[in-house]
Amino acid sequence: MKRILALLLGIVLLMAAVPAVPALADEEPSSELKEIQGQLEEYIGNMDSVKDEAEITQNTNILRECLAKLEKTSGGPAKKAIEVYCNVLMKIESQEFVDARQNMRALKLLKDNFEAAFLDGSGVNTPLFTVDELESYLQGREEEYMGHDEKAIAAYEACLAKADATKRVAAIKDRMYSDAVNLIIEGKDSDAREKLEKLKNLDYPGAEQMLNNLPTPTPTPAPTPTPKPTITLQIDRIAENRVDLTWVCSQQDIMCTLQRQNSRSTEWETVSVVRSGVSNSDSDSGLTWGEKYRYRVIAGELNLVSNVVDAQIQPTATPKPTATPIPKPTATPTPKITISLWKDDVTTDYVSLGWQCSKYGAAFKLQRQDGGNSTWFTVVEDYVYDTYYFTDWSITSGQSYRYRVVVSGQNSNELSVNVPKPTATPKSTAKPTATPKPSVSIGLQLNRAGINSVDLSWTCGTSGVTYEVQRKGGSSSSWTTLATISSKSYTDNSAKAGTKYTYRIVAQSASGTSNEISVTTLQNSTPTPKSVTPKPVTPKPVTPKPVTPKPVTPKPVTPKPVTPVPVTPAPVTQPPKAWGSWSSWSTNPVSASSTRQVETKVETEYYSVTVYHYSRWKYYNTGHNQWYYSYAQYTGSNYKSGSGEWQYKTTYEPLSTNGSADGHTRYADWWWNQTTGTEQKSRQVTYYRYRDYK
Repeated sequence: MKRILALLLGIVLLMAAVPAVPALADEEPSSELKEIQGQLEEYIGNMDSVKDEAEITQNTNILRECLAKLEKTSGGPAKKAIEVYCNVLMKIESQEFVDARQNMRALKLLKDNFEAAFLDGSGVNTPLFTVDELESYLQGREEEYMGHDEKAIAAYEACLAKADATKRVAAIKDRMYSDAVNLIIEGKDSDAREKLEKLKNLDYPGAEQMLNNLPTPTPTPAPTPTPKPTITLQIDRIAENRVDLTWVCSQQDIMCTLQRQNSRSTEWETVSVVRSGVSNSDSDSGLTWGEKYRYRVIAGELNLVSNVVDAQIQPTATPKPTATPIPKPTATPTPKITISLWKDDVTTDYVSLGWQCSKYGAAFKLQRQDGGNSTWFTVVEDYVYDTYYFTDWSITSGQSYRYRVVVSGQNSNELSVNVPKPTATPKSTAKPTATPKPSVSIGLQLNRAGINSVDLSWTCGTSGVTYEVQRKGGSSSSWTTLATISSKSYTDNSAKAGTKYTYRIVAQSASGTSNEISVTTLQNSTPTPKSVTPKPVTPKPVTPKPVTPKPVTPKPVTPKPVTPVPVTPAPVTQPPKAWGSWSSWSTNPVSASSTRQVETKVETEYYSVTVYHYSRWKYYNTGHNQWYYSYAQYTGSNYKSGSGEWQYKTTYEPLSTNGSADGHTRYADWWWNQTTGTEQKSRQVTYYRYRDYK
């Protein structure tokens, strides 16, 4: 025993004699990581000074360069920490906030590694965010993107000294103030007051003064409360491994999530997500025998939760419980859409149509039947906002057609059109030379005829074609080429007033000639006087002849008495009055009277308007449990399968801008991808001329 004690004592003394090994210190970052750190500091420091998209892109390239270098750099925890740090910033830059938060979660675990290597334990004297500051900045950017101004400002307050946080807070406050002023202009004082109260609490200059100057709001009677939507859930059947459920929703076309909770957990699990109708059913299978479960239905769009029902899996089927019948809500009938289709003009070359629709901004299809064919095919698809006109150039002379317009599955009246045959020309004795079939089809139309100008445009289904604009008329009976162009519109500014011209378009780089259009330019209301140069006249010299006067002896004259005869003056006849010459045609209205005759004529004037097209990708974000709108199609980790769709919008006035993302401008109501086009329209113009009785 003594030997054992002595041995143990010796071991203790030996261990005490061995010096303690210090803890392994954090590895000093390599020169490559220090270089990347410097570039990262440059990127964050520049965020407060960039002004336009080009500068933002240039600065973002610095961040991309850092990530590219990190892929080729080795280095342990420090390298991994700065790599995740860069990924958080890149996801913020591209507004992929769900991915940014996932990277942020990993960065918080690497917090000590990052700050020890690159901040020396503090972020006071460096442009770099601390990990906590970066988390606050991420929250601010996401809340700002979602339009939650106050939450964004609160998040930015935790990192005001870094990057562009201060500038973003100022921009949000300015936008809130501008929105308040616009609400006052629109007469929405109560909404403006709410925004100004928030700005006052944020110490925004001028907010309190404007609040004091607002008139005291007149209390309005409380509106009749709208019945709250309801969801009622019940169990239909419980089997050995399955539960069948049904629920009734008072509001249709909403996303409903069926959730489950077992007796051993407090967490709710998603069973399915469906777009709800009035009555819905679903089954939950693969359940454990003897286990107790709870179910509920959530409508995320309405923040609505159903009642909770309990189910216990039994070895044999449980009889279906007697359910209290739930009355189905009466469906609101869909208003019938009225569509009116009419015929404007029919020639051997084209059919001109027009229509109106009671549903403003609806998508439509113009469809046609050819001859005796019973099949309808679509000629054109578009969105109608007012009276819509279309010219069908794809017809054949002498054929019959039927047209209709379809909107939301509802049809307009059907219109029958018989296209006339061209006037026959005398047959020539000479054998005609075969003309090759044109490879392109060109449809020429007149937009406007002025005094000294004619505006033309045309359609062609083939790209890369060069066109010759040809004219005859006036002093020339042959075709003259005015211009050779690649565009599909031309203005002839060499036309003379009151002159008849004929135009056509000839494809130069492909075979094909358009229809011919004859037009007479308007008369000039003020005739241009012709200058007359007088011819010089040289007087001929005249030599006077000498004249010798003869003496004259006057004879005596005895005057006879004269009796004056009364004279009756003859009546003077005034020249008869008559109608003067006609004035030039003008669009200025003129009224007729007893001394003025007026004539009118109505002509069709064609013109173009600019239309603005927008699109957006709508999808359900499972990370936020709400709908998102993006400039591009997104199917990432937070995408609910089957929920995405492209949506489109067309307006005659451009939408206001509302921020940007990844170099793409965002427009009002979360629309993206603005493009412009032109739409042909026509109107009836009345011309007047008059003559006076003189």
